[in-house]
Amino acid sequence: MDDCIFCRIIAREAPATFLTQTNQVIVFLSLERHPLVVPKSHVRDIFTLSDTFGATIMREAIRLARAVKAGLRCDGVYLAQANEPAAGQDVFHFHLHIYPSCTAIAMAHATSARHRWFRHESRPPCDRYKVTDCFGRGRPSLRSRATGTGRM
Repeated sequence: MDDCIFCRIIAREAPATFLTQTNQVIVFLSLERHPLVVPKSHVRDIFTLSDTFGATIMREAIRLARAVKAGLRCDGVYLAQANEPAAGQDVFHFHLHIYPSCTAIAMAHATSARHRWFRHESRPPCDRYKVTDCFGRGRPSLRSRATGTGRM
């Protein structure tokens, strides 16, 4: 699709920091510097996603979540995915956000937000800028963990 920013990124017509890819799925950093797992073919949302392709995307998300947790040494990860404007979808190409989270930050946030509905914008990552710091900095990189070429 010509007007889809993710399709343009996948076609290398728009800039992005790529982490890994398979034949069907690509992972790149969002503008907020956390990984996005994105199908290479244009899929508008979860409602148009086949079960088989959904499983393929989720396998890659699981692999990436493990790499993020190990590479950033965070306590966990938070996955977010929105469908349709009412749910906050703003790019109409299916994608999963992978946010690294640390216990101390998440606990402090949960206490302050106890009576609010959690939205992905309100979940703090441990350090969203550390994702790019994992590349080539004296320890196995996030890229090598995601592609299976580094120590896990």
